[in-house]
Amino acid sequence: MAATATRTEFENVVSTLDRGTVIDDAKTKVDPELTCSVQVEYPSEELARIVMVTLSVDAELQPDKVARSMDVQGSRLSISFRATDARFLRASFSAFMDMLVLATRTIEEFGPSSIHAASA
Repeated sequence: MAATATRTEFENVVSTLDRGTVIDDAKTKVDPELTCSVQVEYPSEELARIVMVTLSVDAELQPDKVARSMDVQGSRLSISFRATDARFLRASFSAFMDMLVLATRTIEEFGPSSIHAASA
């Protein structure tokens, strides 16, 4: 039996999404109350975007409990987390920071300046 939604029900869902509700693959609504944000300054906007794209391929393991968003403005990478529970926020943030440090150190070691120095 197929479920159908009325236009009003659809508009309510869209309105809810506009307010920032996170919906997982099972269509479970979660309204995260805990947030954490970090900003990292890079030498250029290009490097900030490289890090953002690199880290964006690793999705949250529990998207119904933790949501992550990233944005680049100028040479600054901004990352925000929203979670339903402090334990999930801590675990997600900690794992992400490990990957962020690795990506940043890789750029420092093998980034544009090391490429130019190797070709000289």
